[in-house]
Order: sequence, then structure tokens, then C-alpha cells
Amino acid sequence: MKKGFNFKFSWGTILLLIVIIPVINLFLQMWEKDEGVIIWDIKSYYAYLPATIIYNDLSLEFMDEDPDFFGKWIWPIETPTGKRCIVTSMGLSFLYSPFFLTSHAYASLSSKYEANGYTVPYHVGLIFSAFFYFILGMYYLRKVLKRFFSENVTALTLFLVALGTNLFYYTTYEAPMAHCYSFALISIFFYFVIKWHDKKTI
Repeated sequence: MKKGFNFKFSWGTILLLIVIIPVINLFLQMWEKDEGVIIWDIKSYYAYLPATIIYNDLSLEFMDEDPDFFGKWIWPIETPTGKRCIVTSMGLSFLYSPFFLTSHAYASLSSKYEANGYTVPYHVGLIFSAFFYFILGMYYLRKVLKRFFSENVTALTLFLVALGTNLFYYTTYEAPMAHCYSFALISIFFYFVIKWHDKKTI
């Protein structure tokens, strides 16, 4: 009976976060801001997706069709040969991609939003992607903590990591920055390294 209670207690912390973070995001409505959630470095992390899937042009020549519009959303550098290049690697675009594809399908079927990669559905999709990886990271962090600490310590640590560190800011105010995604990947990595040390196999 006690074991069942302990399991529910740490899961209760994660379930509480599943409620808190979306409520805060709904309150903030960052997608309604001038640049929504595609700001700063996110412009480059994200640019691979519309460039590849919508415009089929990683050379970014499509920017010439509407320089004012695309100049707001994409910040390429100029190569020594005078070509455009996205300055960041494409890792985050891979992690964004399931949510981008869902947003693109919705925008394509909608009469309200243009399916250009930068209307509201795409911004909302990016926020949900950060939330998904945040919860995934919490799930694996819980699994790691439970290996070494009590249920109470695990639950408290999850709560403090989620709401008492920069992770909270990067799950809400600047959700698609790299932090939530790195947190998830590192938590997963920690868990499987520990598993490997339990039983070393190829």
C-alpha cells in the first residue's frame, strides 16, 4: 500500500506540472505577440523546417520573393560565395518537426491561417513541443532520482527543478529555446547510462 502511495506522490508532481505549465502558457498567449515565439535564436533553429518542407529551398532564395516578410523571420548569414546560410545546426528542427508537421497540416486545412510556416498554428505548435520535451525530461529525471532517493525527495526535486530554475522560463516565456530539449535529452542520457552500468551490453 505504501509503495502505491509513493508512486502516486511523485507522479502527482508531474501531473501538477502538466496542469500548471499549459495554464501559464494560455495566460501568456505568447503566440499573440508581435513575433510570437519565433524570436532570437529560435529563428535560426526553426528556419530549416519551413525552408525544407514548405519552400523546398535550403538556399533560402525564396526570401527574395518577400524580403520584408522573410527578413523578419529568418536571420541567415552570408557565405564567402555570397550565398545565404542558416547559422545554427538543424538538431532542434528535428525535435520540432512532429509539431511543425501537425501545425502545417492544420494551417493547410484552415481558412483562417496561411500555411507559410509563421502564422499562429506554427507558434502554438512550437510551444507544445517545448512542453512535450519538458514533461519527457521530467519523466526520465524521475526515473533517475528514484534509483537513489526517497519518494519525497524525488517529488520535491522535480518540483524545484521545474519551477525554481531557468527551466520554468524556457517552458513558458521563451518556450522553443534549446533548454527544454537539452533537459529532456540529458535526462534520457543519464537514465540509459545508469541502465548500461547495471548490465553492460553492446
